Amino acid sequence: MKPDLTSRVITHMTMWLWGGFIYYLIELAWRGHSHPSMFVVGGICLLILGNINNFSLGKCRSFINA
Repeated sequence: MKPDLTSRVITHMTMWLWGGFIYYLIELAWRGHSHPSMFVVGGICLLILGNINNFSLGKCRSFINA
C-alpha cells in the first residue's frame, strides 16, 4: 500500500531538514563556518541517497521474490 501524499511530503521534508542540519553542523565543526546554501545542498543530498536506497531495496526485493 502506498502512503498518501501528505505523509510522503512530511517524510521528505523531515529528511531534507535532517540532512541540511547534519551537514551544516559537520561543516561548522570542521571549518568553523558555513554558508546557508550548504544547508540546502545537504538536505538535497540526503533526499537523493534516501531515494536511491528505496529504489534499490525495491529492486532487490523483487529480485529475491522472483
